[in-house]
Amino acid sequence: MLLRFVSIALLRMRAMTRCHNKKARLASIEGNVRRARPVQIATAIRVGGLARIKSKRIKQILAAIEAERGRIDLEFLRKLSPEEAEQKLISYLGVGMKTARCVQLFALGQKAFPVDTHVHRVAGRLGLIPQKTSREQAHNLLGAAVPKNKMYSFHINLIRHGREVCTARKPKCEKCTLRRDCPRAGVS
Repeated sequence: MLLRFVSIALLRMRAMTRCHNKKARLASIEGNVRRARPVQIATAIRVGGLARIKSKRIKQILAAIEAERGRIDLEFLRKLSPEEAEQKLISYLGVGMKTARCVQLFALGQKAFPVDTHVHRVAGRLGLIPQKTSREQAHNLLGAAVPKNKMYSFHINLIRHGREVCTARKPKCEKCTLRRDCPRAGVS
């Protein structure tokens, strides 16, 4: 989620330059976020919720990475095992398992399966995880069950399905393409 929020912030702050040089464009974006006040970042990421807290944490994390590495760059995480990369990311204040695994899956291409509220709900209703499974347990159970080359698409599709069909209140079971295989079809 961290990178997602940073990306939203960057886009909304119009930090994307028309520069054709990728390195120069990324340097410009990095500089804009570093120079931005937390309130500017908060405005840009408000859609994600908890914007004031997250904006301060984003700034703190960027500063910590720069202090440790000499620059803001997550490439060093690619050299670590997925478990080590997750632990490193979680060591930053404000980064939990879901955020760490989103960074790993979306930014680093590592084997990591993030579980948000939609993924947790849909996986439970479909019987992919036991009903009383915690989110932390769900990260590990689904991460072990889903092949690495399917993690990205499976994650995105579960979220979409949870938002559009298998909603928290009043799921649209009659529209669900999985209703024949769903042990909870028709149950809200």
